[in-house]
Amino acid sequence: MNAIRRLLIINRGEVALRVMTTARRLGIQTIGIFTPDDTTSTHVKAFDVLHEVGSYTDQQAILRIVKQHGVDAIHPGYGFLSENPDFAAKVIELGVIWVGPNLKAIQTLSCKASTTQLAKSLGVPILTIDKTKEQLTSDDFPLMIKARAGGGGRAMCPVLTKDTFEKDHAFVLKEAKQIFDDESIIFESYKENVRHIEVQVLGDQHGHIIHVLNRDCTVQRRNQKVIEQAPALGIDSHLMESIYTAALSLAKALKYDSLGTFEFLVDPIQKAFWLIEGNPRLQVEHGVTEAITGIDLVAWQLKVASGAPLTLQQAAIQANGHAVQARVYAENPYHQGLPSVGLIRSLQFSHHPNAQFHWSIQSGSQVTTTVDPMLGKIIVHSEDYHSAINTLGLIVSESFIAGIMTNLSWIGRLVMHQQFIENDYHIKTFSNWVERENEYHSPTLIGALIFIITSLKQSPYALMGWTNRGQRWSIIRLKDSNQSHSVYYQVKGEGHIQIEGLGNISIMDIQPKSIQFSINGEVCRVHYCLEDNQVFFKLGHDSHQCQKITFDDVPVLSTNESQSTVFSVIPGVIVNIVINENDTVQKGQHLFTIEAMKMHHEIKSPCQGVLKTLNVRLHQVIDVTDLMATVEPVKALSDERVCHE
Repeated sequence: MNAIRRLLIINRGEVALRVMTTARRLGIQTIGIFTPDDTTSTHVKAFDVLHEVGSYTDQQAILRIVKQHGVDAIHPGYGFLSENPDFAAKVIELGVIWVGPNLKAIQTLSCKASTTQLAKSLGVPILTIDKTKEQLTSDDFPLMIKARAGGGGRAMCPVLTKDTFEKDHAFVLKEAKQIFDDESIIFESYKENVRHIEVQVLGDQHGHIIHVLNRDCTVQRRNQKVIEQAPALGIDSHLMESIYTAALSLAKALKYDSLGTFEFLVDPIQKAFWLIEGNPRLQVEHGVTEAITGIDLVAWQLKVASGAPLTLQQAAIQANGHAVQARVYAENPYHQGLPSVGLIRSLQFSHHPNAQFHWSIQSGSQVTTTVDPMLGKIIVHSEDYHSAINTLGLIVSESFIAGIMTNLSWIGRLVMHQQFIENDYHIKTFSNWVERENEYHSPTLIGALIFIITSLKQSPYALMGWTNRGQRWSIIRLKDSNQSHSVYYQVKGEGHIQIEGLGNISIMDIQPKSIQFSINGEVCRVHYCLEDNQVFFKLGHDSHQCQKITFDDVPVLSTNESQSTVFSVIPGVIVNIVINENDTVQKGQHLFTIEAMKMHHEIKSPCQGVLKTLNVRLHQVIDVTDLMATVEPVKALSDERVCHE
């Protein structure tokens, strides 16, 4: 055995944290890397030793770190350099352990053409069309064009008829060159009514190879996995055993000695399957397998890399319950999934005993286009499929990311879709599915309501507009992504507001990140994040944002830490003064009474303290925002307590 003492993790965010956590538990020192535009990723502050690199694929910089720190092993995570056989060879030549399979396995599985050739030689079903572009006929369609060196759902495109072939072919060539620096492509038969099933394999350097059950990755958008679950449901047991046998035959042919995955398209009705690719690395979705088996796959990946024998026995690996994972992406699901970038202003998630959260972001993180759009993942483990997806739906409904658009709303509606609930779908069912929620209330009006409520909380009477003819309608002007809006409202009294187009609102509960209110008797709770003149909020499943341009007439009244000011909130006459200078007052204590429009309105102290200045006299006529008094807050002193044993 070659003990691993110092491990360099050449990845970022949640996967870097995942590997680091297990490595530290095994007593391994960890070293991380980061790039100049990724300083707010969650992994950056977690490592004791961290090096800046130009990019996560900067091979020369990574090898310099290896030599500088006497690194024993490199863990590539997934993506970036994890399937690069040339770089793995350089690492191995230095006498450093590559936490992955042997070089032959990496070379074979990093290329779709060599993977399918191996499968064909072993009698494993494949979809490859062994023809050149010029040899294709109409009978070969529909087909799939894929990059020969591709992976992760990139550089691939279905072509339903020969009419669009040239355009789609050019697209894949361009993307293959950009992403993989290789324009070689392959053609495969196109299958639509199938499930995407993968088998987790694990081997050691002593010839022991097992499978660690399966996963279902059928829910995808634009060939990108969104929902993964384990174990796969609705697959005939005999068919599943045939798939296991195929995966193990491939692994044995490669003398596989690490963690890896073989992915298949499966037709449950026809009881047929086809290999589509192999991945010589840790998978994003490995967590659902860990949840149902109780096996730490990363720990075993590190152990077998150091030469330890695999002591797990195939018969002992059983599924316990059901696990589902949702990938959270920075994208706008209602605009062709376009990437969303910006500052994460708030990250609010509902914690649940059956759930795990793995994030690459935190409040204050800057999301850019230079890294993968996956922000993190939510894993739920429960007793069965329905309880797992119900829990996922509950968590998503109570979660909110402010600052950018994400696919959380899409996930929230997916788990309520009848076909998903019944596990009756195939790989294309949700690929282009978009179903917006019916908006019972205008997001613009709800945004206005949040501004009004939070302003009232700061200064309870500041927005109560009055004239000599009674209480008037006021205006708040907002701007959303499309246009400017003027919203008319009235503050009817403490806790009651009327907004034109929305109705009568009663404020029920105000928290720092959520507000509960009723609109014409219907109770709603909205999660929000307020920064300067911008509000980000979640209405139903959807996230929105808008900017306050101005409140009509009434300035925003502020206080400082040492003194609280008491302003007139309505025009009128002082008819009662119930306090004197230097008197001690309590928060909410009655200070003055103003008569306006034959009604009396009490002005109360904004805090506990001492009345330092009194600026009004009895029967004085005052106007809105006239300074009436100042209160110096008194900080409560905590009792000194003595504990006796």
